[in-house]
Formats: sequence, C-alpha cells, structure tokens
Amino acid sequence: MELAMMPTKGTQELNVRPSSTSVVNVLQRACDCSNGECNCDTSRLVYVLGQLRPFFPRLDLQKAFDAAATELKLKEDDYYGVFNYVEIPDNKTELAFRPYLYIAEQVCWVLSIHHVDTYLVVPRFQLELDAFIQALSPTCKEDQLAITGGLGPVSPPHYCHDLSLPMVICDHISPILPQNHDKLSLKTNDGVSDVSRAVNFLVFNYKNLEDDASLGEHELRALHYQLDYQEVGRVVVEIILTYYLNGLEIFYVCGIDVTNKYPFIAFPLRHYLPKS
Repeated sequence: MELAMMPTKGTQELNVRPSSTSVVNVLQRACDCSNGECNCDTSRLVYVLGQLRPFFPRLDLQKAFDAAATELKLKEDDYYGVFNYVEIPDNKTELAFRPYLYIAEQVCWVLSIHHVDTYLVVPRFQLELDAFIQALSPTCKEDQLAITGGLGPVSPPHYCHDLSLPMVICDHISPILPQNHDKLSLKTNDGVSDVSRAVNFLVFNYKNLEDDASLGEHELRALHYQLDYQEVGRVVVEIILTYYLNGLEIFYVCGIDVTNKYPFIAFPLRHYLPKS
C-alpha cells in the first residue's frame, strides 16, 4: 500500500537540485527540436546587459501562478516567492522540492534593454534557471544583469505566444553592481558585435578598473574604441576613455579580449597619448 507523505511548507533557503531533464526540454522546445534536428546555431556570441522578467506564454500557466501566489499569500507579482518556494515532506530536508518550479521552467524569460524587449533568454542548464529565479529576489538590489551566451534564431512559432524575439542561449548570468552602471552612464547595446561586447564588459567591470587606475575624482567625458591587431589570433578591442581634471583632458586606454565566449581584460587602464 502506498503511503502519502504530507509535505511541510517552508520558505527557507535549501540546496534543492531537481533533475536537469526539464531544462533540457526547455532548450529543445526553444530550438525547435521536434523533428529530431535542432535549428539553434549559437555560434554568434553575446554579452549583453539588461533587465530580466518572466512572461507567461499561455493562460493556464498564468492561472497556475496566480493560484500559487494566492495559496502562499504572496503578492501577485512575487515571482521569486512562488518559483523558489520549498516544501519539505515529513520535515526531511533531503526530500525538499520546489512544487512550482515547473512554472518557471515553462515561462518565457524576456530581456529588456532600456525598457525595450530585445531577447528571449533560454537557460542552457539548471544552474542558469536557478540564477534567473535568484535575480528576481527582493534582496537582489541590482536590476541590471550581464548575460553571456550564444545568439540563436528568432523564437519559433507558438514558443512564446505572440512574442517573437531573437533568442539567447544563456551560459552565465551575473548582476551588475549599481556603482558600475551609475558611474559609467553609457547607452548599453545588443551585445553582439565585438565592440558591443567589449563596451558592455567594460561597463560591468568599470569600478574595478577605475579603482586599479586610482582615477579618484577624474570626470569621464568621452569613450572611443579601436581594434588591436597586434596579437595574432586574438580579437582585442582597445577602449580609449577621455577624463577631465582641473581643466585638463587626460586619456586612458584598456584592452578587452572578446575572442571567445567569455571576455576578459587583456590589459588594464593605463595612460594613453592620442595620435596627433
């Protein structure tokens, strides 16, 4: 005879790791793998900054979420509270599970840049989906996120109802610190070209670069860029920053290597003498 276990409801943070099979299915559905062949060519790299939010592609998912929020006595837009809610059967933490995670696995994740819906972001692995959910936490003060991945095709028909956008298959997601975004007030971009990826990476890491260069009260006035072809086989974007201090213009340059999926600092900020 099967015995039913009465779950204990809880909201504590637990290391709950469900099977990644459902996330694989999300990726297959996004890449239109229904005929045994996937149509996702993600060879074009993306490093983009923006805001992430869930979007319900079907009415039944929206109603399931609304019912869960009501059951848990949460606000109607508390996505984190619903998606990350934990139940513990018989007070056995090893059996803990998230009963509403299936909703997070089936919603569409929309990335907006300057309040314009730009991409549908698809988690490649379970860790990325968990990071998506964590980004919705009220304790996560940073609404700007950096997403690294590959650019896929426009979403297939009926994948996300009537919302048709290019897809990004996400390999990594990180919150951007407010001091970086506020200090370097550049207009973020789609993060596809080498220069766009380099500029976004600079915005994400600006505070550390600035501190290392001891710029102090220097006021940033302008930004220019050029490709550095000195290192064979590498794509390095030199970003030239013009600062203003005590009536004088001072120039610095740093190099961002964008050859592969994950950009990195080829050389830190250093003094630069413009060519006349």
